[in-house]
Amino acid sequence: MDKKRGPVPPLPHIAAQPGFGEAFSGSTRSLYPMGKTIRQTVLFDSPPHEVFEALLDSKQHAAFTGDKAKINRRIGGTFSVFGGWAKGKTLRLEKDKIIVQSWRTVEFAVDDPDSQVMFHFSKKGKGTRLIFVHSKVPEDQVKAVRQGWKDFYWRPLKAYLG
Repeated sequence: MDKKRGPVPPLPHIAAQPGFGEAFSGSTRSLYPMGKTIRQTVLFDSPPHEVFEALLDSKQHAAFTGDKAKINRRIGGTFSVFGGWAKGKTLRLEKDKIIVQSWRTVEFAVDDPDSQVMFHFSKKGKGTRLIFVHSKVPEDQVKAVRQGWKDFYWRPLKAYLG
């Protein structure tokens, strides 16, 4: 009831829209389409150029992850890593400073939006401080994805770079 206008009529034009009731069907994905954000800071003993190159070079990426990688290293270029388990597109590149990519794994639901990863490289002494942000991660995958970056990227990349 609106005190100034009296009873508020139902809004059938909204309720009739496709998907209107889906947000109340028990699906948290409909309620939270943006997903969650993972933030990690990682220190490497190698300079930013070496860390940047290892992440963008297909051969180096395959060497440190132990799985196939195909990376087109231009803005708008696509990538496929871990033998096709994760795919996406490079959205922004600043040599030795920033990589931004759309990111999607085979475990995402068909209606999940692509997530986005941002790698920000800065010099820290003789090494690198990497600030990593992974946004729009499906809520039911956050824990596994957070640990996956540590287990399948940062640890092996540190070992690879020496």
